[in-house]
Amino acid sequence: MSTTIKQAIDEFLLSCKVEGKSHGTIECYTNKLKGFLWYATNHDWPDDISLITTQHLREFLAYLRETPHRFNSTCPRAMKPVNSTTVQKYYRALSALFNWLISEEVLEYNPLVKIKVPKA
Repeated sequence: MSTTIKQAIDEFLLSCKVEGKSHGTIECYTNKLKGFLWYATNHDWPDDISLITTQHLREFLAYLRETPHRFNSTCPRAMKPVNSTTVQKYYRALSALFNWLISEEVLEYNPLVKIKVPKA
């Protein structure tokens, strides 16, 4: 049975709560992964999390760094390019998600592993 990106994110965030991760960590993961889900949905990516590739993730990280008006938002913060620290936060949230999916045996491979942590 396949796991959708949304299901994977929801289950990961629930697991973070059960594990006792801090409110700040959960809030950060929620915000970053919500942006990831929006991007995946609006760029016709496969819905099945196991079909997300390294290339998909590179595309998303490049979008963050290069595109103003992110996530179709009118929020002033989304109108300007993000700084490198913010891109790192997205990377870390995605890394935590994909590592958790491996530990849960949903995935066998982390597609983010071939992408170096963005410089701050």
